[in-house]
Amino acid sequence: MKKIFVKLSAVIFLISINLNSILAHTNNLNHNVEELKITSKAGIIMEQSTGRVLWEKNSREKVKIASTTKILTAIVAVENASLEDKVNISKKAALTGGSTVGVISNTEVSLRNLLYGLLLKSGNDCAVAIAEYVGGSVEKFVELMNKKAYEIGAKDTYCTNPHGLDTENNYSTAYDIAKITCYAKGIDILSKIMSTESITLNFGKTSKFLANTNRLLFTYEYCDGGKTGYTALANRCLVATARKDNLGIVAVVLGADTTDIRFKEGKELLKYGIENYKMVDVKEKINWYIDIPIIKGDAEAYVEKINLKVMLPLKEGEEEEIYISENIVPVLTAPVEKGVLIGKIGLNIDSEILFEKDVYTKYSIRKKDIKDYLVLELKSIFQNKYIT
Repeated sequence: MKKIFVKLSAVIFLISINLNSILAHTNNLNHNVEELKITSKAGIIMEQSTGRVLWEKNSREKVKIASTTKILTAIVAVENASLEDKVNISKKAALTGGSTVGVISNTEVSLRNLLYGLLLKSGNDCAVAIAEYVGGSVEKFVELMNKKAYEIGAKDTYCTNPHGLDTENNYSTAYDIAKITCYAKGIDILSKIMSTESITLNFGKTSKFLANTNRLLFTYEYCDGGKTGYTALANRCLVATARKDNLGIVAVVLGADTTDIRFKEGKELLKYGIENYKMVDVKEKINWYIDIPIIKGDAEAYVEKINLKVMLPLKEGEEEEIYISENIVPVLTAPVEKGVLIGKIGLNIDSEILFEKDVYTKYSIRKKDIKDYLVLELKSIFQNKYIT
């Protein structure tokens, strides 16, 4: 009886050690998750090339976004006008309130310089001048902004002005702002402007010294751009970007209580993305082979082997969790034209879609005609003759 008690005690001891180890591991995991917290109203970390969301808080909630609006303003400007165009500054633009560069009415300033004033100094006057020139009016320009936001995939964004000053129906989300910023980073001139620490430029009759309001450019080594914003309703906002090797990160912080908080939390989000993820070539995981039967075709099946180079932002260990998904039509009926959509292929982790691509036929397949059937019949006759 004593031996049984000793053995039972030993088993209980071992179980308690393992249980404590499991609990400690779980607590460590929870602690690691809890380490990345922000007090700001909303935030997100997004990888630039794929749009993968690496972390988020209230990222789909519609909120005021203040001057981060100006990133969309800049996109619409460069896609609809030349950088060297001379913009005549109207009285309305010159008298715009809030954060301004101080442009003077009835002077000419290049669109390029206005973009620097827009994104570095957050000039509301530059925003209005750009809108009037590119759109013909502020109202027409705002229509272009909303159209472009939708095209980018920012479908919960609606603008009523080009600068982000508070109005009832001017809103976006952290997710949408991240998508818009990823798009902007793909435009060389905008990427260059947002990464500029300071510059002196001509604004008509005077030169202006412009210093970037994004403090992280000076305090975080991998930061390479972004945009600040503030209004009474939006509170402090920040979009910040960072790059290390081939990994590009966008971090968005919306509704921070203080300037220090927005930069502190923005930096934490950038660091989390840069330190925990890397771009991985997952071509070894990709082995798509499509074989679709064809009814009445001059070929029995549509066959294609798909080889793609796909780079994904992954944490350590995630590569092993990737699986392939296919949603391909089960059968085709001839004739089949080249360029017909036949389904989707993708790469996933759990329910998250990391990569998805539409698949189109790369060649056409003819429908069998009477000659084809005659040839088949003749082949059958000769085969039977030699077999007998």
